[in-house]
Amino acid sequence: MMKKRLLIVFLIVITGMCCTRRLSPEKYAVYIAENREKFCEVINRNGVRATVCYMPAEMYGAQRMIAYDIPPDSAMKDFINSLFLVCTVNADSMGNKSLLLERDGILGFPGNVYKHTFGHGGDIFLLNGPDTVKCAGYHFERNWGMTGEDSFIVTFDRRKLKEKMSGYHLIIREIAPELGTLDIQLSKLVKKAPQLKG
Repeated sequence: MMKKRLLIVFLIVITGMCCTRRLSPEKYAVYIAENREKFCEVINRNGVRATVCYMPAEMYGAQRMIAYDIPPDSAMKDFINSLFLVCTVNADSMGNKSLLLERDGILGFPGNVYKHTFGHGGDIFLLNGPDTVKCAGYHFERNWGMTGEDSFIVTFDRRKLKEKMSGYHLIIREIAPELGTLDIQLSKLVKKAPQLKG
């Protein structure tokens, strides 16, 4: 009986140590890169693949700490209240061409650039019953023909979420007709990560 209690105490201590692990900025960046799939959901529809990933705010803080050698609270001040999501879209049939920008050839290119650079803020939101949280920021990343992958970063103000984050769904509409509307439970993306150490 005593051995069983000691084993349980040992497991609780070890579990607690794992969950509160603190990593240096460099190790934090490596951890997120090596464990990226834990924070992502992949949707394949009609020959188009969308990958939606949660990017912990601490990752942006770690990058700033590495680049500018500043303390964690200074590095995190612009990110702490934000929820960051990164979405990539590609189709194998397009090769290195952009599915979103080059869909209608050269004549459609200017309109597609405008649409995907400025036009999706209202098509991406968080939903929990009647509670809708609009995105606070939307940024389309141009790849300039380097890959066939289009990506964009979406941010939400965490302070606007009225309930626990796990109750919300991420809704993405009209990015690519082949995908239709994406509906991803936020708890599939937002996972606990180690803490950032200063």
